[in-house]
Amino acid sequence: MNYQALIFDLDDTLIDFGKGMENCLGKLHAQFFFTHPVKEYKEVFKKINDALWELVDKEKIRPQDVKIERFRQLVEHLSLDLDYALIAEVYEEMLGQQAHWFPGVKETLIHFKKTHKIGVITNGFGSVQKKKYQLMGIEKICSSFIISEHAGVAKPNKVIFDMALKELDVGPSHALMVGDRLESDYQGALNAGLDFCWVNPQKKPLPAQFPEPKYIVSSVADLKTFFLF
Repeated sequence: MNYQALIFDLDDTLIDFGKGMENCLGKLHAQFFFTHPVKEYKEVFKKINDALWELVDKEKIRPQDVKIERFRQLVEHLSLDLDYALIAEVYEEMLGQQAHWFPGVKETLIHFKKTHKIGVITNGFGSVQKKKYQLMGIEKICSSFIISEHAGVAKPNKVIFDMALKELDVGPSHALMVGDRLESDYQGALNAGLDFCWVNPQKKPLPAQFPEPKYIVSSVADLKTFFLF
């Protein structure tokens, strides 16, 4: 492979964001939403959250707009009189303490660092992602770590990929983007002219509007099978 750099998404690519979110939602339910069944509350939150992040992928809203709006809608849907801005702040603080590597992924990145420049692009909130960055010790692995809130632009916009390429000092033909979200990671890679590796543990079918990606893996740890160490 002729790649000089590997650029990764963070949540649900390198780390198990779903596990962290479940932990945080459980704590929020006990603190604020205990009057409603936990199953209903979680389902409503996830539906609202997913819909808002889809708008981010379509560049109709900014990632930072999701932070409070999802809890405003949740409180409204559940007909509760709660300070949704405070809840958003508590949730953000909790999320920053949740950083669970997927099995074998950290070791794989350490291997790749011997032969490639490593970067991360994440559509997330600065305070949350920075804490994860520190908890994971990823500063010892990455040469570039770009957070959309700090960059002022989010995936799939080509600009944020160009920022990463500039920091890594490589051209698009010499970088591989690795991520789980087609609408942000893959579309962004297409926009920026990068090859793409789809992390697809659930073996979802590829939507017709996307060309076949360069690689499809169940985990970043599997990507090493395409490279020689």
